[in-house]
Amino acid sequence: MVHYCTAKLKASVQLAERIKLRARGIAKPFDRITQQGTIIHGAIYLPGLEPGANYKERLKSAKNKEILQEQLVQIVNGAGIKEWSIDERRIRVLCSLRELKKTKEIVKRLGGVAAIVEEYPTYDGFIIEVDFI
Repeated sequence: MVHYCTAKLKASVQLAERIKLRARGIAKPFDRITQQGTIIHGAIYLPGLEPGANYKERLKSAKNKEILQEQLVQIVNGAGIKEWSIDERRIRVLCSLRELKKTKEIVKRLGGVAAIVEEYPTYDGFIIEVDFI
């Protein structure tokens, strides 16, 4: 017996299942995976490099990326955040939501921009929502 999948079924079910599987495979211990398979985590940006108008262009034109990453590490260490990782492509720190919510005022005082980010677990990490806190 041969079973044919309609394009509608493929789009609504199979793609969603692939996204969920990918999310489980790449999520860091501090990430939260939604029922749709998107990933939610805390993020710390430097002023001028946070998502918004011309975000991709600002990232491409950023100079001294290693120094910028070091500034982010200093902010994270100064705030006492324990669960985190550097996202080199987007020049940001990804971290535990719980820890970021507790330390958001310290992060701001140290020059960081705190946000809750929801994105797809794809190569480009398509950002669905950013909530600056």
